Amino acid sequence: MVYHIPPGIHSAQLTLNNGETIYLSVDRSVVFNELNGIKIHQSPSGISYLPTPQVKDTLIYNGISTLTGMEYQLTLADSTQIFLNAESTLKYPVMFQGKERLVEMEGEAYFRVAKNKKQPFIVKTGNLKLEVLGTSFNVRAYKDEEQIQITLENGLLEVNGQRIHPGEQFCYNKQNQTTLLKKVDTKQYVAWQEGHFLFRNERLEDILRTLARWYRFDYRFDDEEVKNVRIGAYFQRYNTMEPIINMLIKTNLVNISQEKRTLHFSSGD
Repeated sequence: MVYHIPPGIHSAQLTLNNGETIYLSVDRSVVFNELNGIKIHQSPSGISYLPTPQVKDTLIYNGISTLTGMEYQLTLADSTQIFLNAESTLKYPVMFQGKERLVEMEGEAYFRVAKNKKQPFIVKTGNLKLEVLGTSFNVRAYKDEEQIQITLENGLLEVNGQRIHPGEQFCYNKQNQTTLLKKVDTKQYVAWQEGHFLFRNERLEDILRTLARWYRFDYRFDDEEVKNVRIGAYFQRYNTMEPIINMLIKTNLVNISQEKRTLHFSSGD
């Protein structure tokens, strides 16, 4: 069997304030021009906004989105770093003004927020509003998942007024609008940003949903039971998917066959 499924790439689509879309990559350095003389620098490490005077009280917005099989990094004008996972979007002002720094996101992103006590950093996703002063955390808020997960690695933040401490995860169920705060090993939820996959006793269906966003493959379950097979594993994110498939087969819990870019899963012997 073939099983050659390559990993995703560092790329994204940038939407300027006038609606123009620019395809971003990491293989070249270039400077893009925004309104009011604002410069956007693209380099191998992502894009960054160069400090530039802006017309007072005029907010200029950009948006960035990653498709399936993409990830990208950007540095905002306040030096906040944001790492976007696959199938994610972020909307933000190119220069922050007023009493807060407000961005909106969907999908998954890891934040390293620059401290500024006079201007709190606000993240809006769905019905949730996160407020931070300076901290690092991960937000997973995909439309097709029933939960929003906010995992705090360092610092302090508030979610809809509830204080979150390092090592805690705030979970919001979108269907019944309930919340849960629990202690977690943050490594499991930020590993993707460090170039790894870390799964601990997770359902195969949930694992494949995550992998498919990055590896751009389709999958089918030939029986319902295989969806609930639980797997623990650690993999390099930038390898092909072959080591992952081989590991699943070796567990004898799963049978896998391939039809082009579609993988079929059934219960093992």
